[in-house]
Amino acid sequence: AMVAEQPVATAGYDNMRGSERLRNAMAKHMQRVLAPIAPPGTVGPDQLCVSAGCGAVIDNLFLAITAPGDGVLIPAPYYPAFDNDL
Repeated sequence: AMVAEQPVATAGYDNMRGSERLRNAMAKHMQRVLAPIAPPGTVGPDQLCVSAGCGAVIDNLFLAITAPGDGVLIPAPYYPAFDNDL
C-alpha cells in the first residue's frame, strides 16, 4: 500500500536537472519577479537546473564556466568543501 502512494522518482533517479514541476514553478516565479526588467519568456524551465546541496551546485557551475587549465581565485574564508574539489 505504501509503495503505491510514493512518487515514481522516490524509487529511482529523477531528472538530473531537477524536477520538471519544480523548474516550471521556479521559472514562473522568476519571470514574475523579473517582469519589470526582463521581456516575457526570459526565464524558462529549460534554463534552470535544481540540485541538492551546495557542493553539487558549485561543481556544476564551475564545470559549465571553466575549461581545463583555467585558474580560479578562491578568496578566504571560503566554503571548506572546496578542498575536496581542488
